[in-house]
Amino acid sequence: MHFDIFGQVDTGHAGALNVHLVVLQILRWAHFFFGIAWIGHLYYFNFVQAHAEKALDGPMKKIVVPNFRGRAIWWFRMGAMVTFLTGLAYILYEELIAYRTNFSGW
Repeated sequence: MHFDIFGQVDTGHAGALNVHLVVLQILRWAHFFFGIAWIGHLYYFNFVQAHAEKALDGPMKKIVVPNFRGRAIWWFRMGAMVTFLTGLAYILYEELIAYRTNFSGW
């Protein structure tokens, strides 16, 4: 017995299960990709930008740092937020499938 995407019982087709698996794979890979982007920006801030800012003098730092840091911090925050949200969505969606199909894996 399977449930389709709208929650109706489907006893003869496994197509609904395939839809659920595709959704879970999309969420998993989005979580993986944005997690790499998030950690990559973390390393950028710690190892690249911190050392590059030390080499700048005062007036140049006032020009360069706001332009580069603002954009990089925005991508850092979005990477962290999307990583968290896709991970949470993955867990909740998996639990929803388990609840609808009366599956108790533990």
